[in-house]
Amino acid sequence: VDFEYSGDLIFIKVKLNNIPGEYRFIFDTGAAFNVISNKIAQKMGLKSLAESTIKDATKNTGKVKFCMIPRLTIAGIPFINTAAAIMDLNQSPWLRCYQIDGVAGMNLLRLVNNWQINYQSRKITFSDQKVLVDPSVNRLVIPFNRNIQRIPKINLHIHDQLKIKCTVDFG
Repeated sequence: VDFEYSGDLIFIKVKLNNIPGEYRFIFDTGAAFNVISNKIAQKMGLKSLAESTIKDATKNTGKVKFCMIPRLTIAGIPFINTAAAIMDLNQSPWLRCYQIDGVAGMNLLRLVNNWQINYQSRKITFSDQKVLVDPSVNRLVIPFNRNIQRIPKINLHIHDQLKIKCTVDFG
């Protein structure tokens, strides 16, 4: 998957159902679920299946409607019936400036166990195989656990004195 890297964020192109064109999504390992803009949800005719109160990264809470995206395709690989929050992405000044159509969150990303992000080549490789890269490539491999929302977490131990729990958040 080719990606754009801007403002410390990874942007990927996705296709939705059989709608012509591609849509710009943030690849976000820190998001528990996918997000789709109100505009795109209306264009696709997606119906709200549930509503919930959520809290964002800045601790703001609000009511959000959830829908099911019948087919979300990344680099020709279809992901079928993935849930998404429907949000007005222009409501947030931070998100508005990125002109995105949605977010690929962990409820989608968890469906493929092995992801490799190569910032130099601006490519994400995903596979059901554990070994993704050429062993001669200089890389850092960090094993992680996931919380109940499937968001990756790592435990850092520095000189056996400092122990820190961190979220692996690429969004």
